[in-house]
Amino acid sequence: MSNFYRYGTWTRLEKLWVGPGSKAAEEKQFFDSHLAPFYRIEQIVLATIPDANGISASVVTENNIKLLFEIQKKVDGIRANFSGSMISLTDICMKPIGQDCATQSVLQYFKMDLRNYDNYGGVQHVEYCFQ
Repeated sequence: MSNFYRYGTWTRLEKLWVGPGSKAAEEKQFFDSHLAPFYRIEQIVLATIPDANGISASVVTENNIKLLFEIQKKVDGIRANFSGSMISLTDICMKPIGQDCATQSVLQYFKMDLRNYDNYGGVQHVEYCFQ
């Protein structure tokens, strides 16, 4: 059972980090109005809920990393009909250096493959990579 029981969806993720009147917001508005976006970023942000003392448990646990593998598998399996053709993420993602989608994920520490999880050291490998 997962500890994630509630989630929200944001379509403008910069609002999580950039204040509406900040210099960064001004620069982004200028960029967006004068240049076309060069790629689109989709993100899932995971967090834990603080306890009564305001302390949040680590999101880096074995259950959560394995949950991320499940979520990634479901995302990779999504198909949609576009003008009569079935497309998937691999059809529309940015591929700057070949055939693979550009992905930034903690799962990259395992080459996006659950079979590597135990061989690479599991959650301890993630904690090491975060240092």
